[in-house]
Amino acid sequence: MADASPVGSASPKWESSAKPGRLKSYFPQILKWFPSADSALAWRFLERWPDLQSVQQVSRQRLKTFLTRDARSCPPDVDQFINQIREAIPATQDRAVVNSSTIFVQGLVSELHLLRTTIQNYDKQIEAVVRQHPDFPIVTSFPGIGKALAPRLIAALGTQRERFPDASSIQSYRASRPCAKLAASANGSTLGGHVRSSSSRRFRNGPSIR
Repeated sequence: MADASPVGSASPKWESSAKPGRLKSYFPQILKWFPSADSALAWRFLERWPDLQSVQQVSRQRLKTFLTRDARSCPPDVDQFINQIREAIPATQDRAVVNSSTIFVQGLVSELHLLRTTIQNYDKQIEAVVRQHPDFPIVTSFPGIGKALAPRLIAALGTQRERFPDASSIQSYRASRPCAKLAASANGSTLGGHVRSSSSRRFRNGPSIR
């Protein structure tokens, strides 16, 4: 099941906000039904049905309508998914634990939605500013540099261009192939080579633009 969360330079994380332990204590099935607790579909699911009992009381048709509303995040087998919901066994019958946890989880999901919207607004503003930068056409001409890496590279190069009289000086600053390395770090791949510890940390890890 694909995650339909917005794509941006950053995204709010459930794990860093609540830790999955809270769900494990009363609704662990969520962590199995969805590929990630950070899935936008998982957040919408928890907003409507924050505990197992509430979702098991929902009609099959209503569940199917909810799950198939967005084809990008729809489970590959909706009927099997619904069967898993029907057959699930509560992790606890302690209503004090369930009730307090559902309030906490629903409140957190609301905050994460708001944070995600705020990050999207930042991303839009950053993209608009970067597109007006005189170096934007140059930076985006490099292979593997997209809208997430372009502002980082522009910020790393800075405005003191006398530091880089030629292309080799930029390579020395980065250690080797700055654009390829930045692209590799963004998509999690490895393009080969070794990052020297003496190279610029701003190029190695990417500067923070937040």
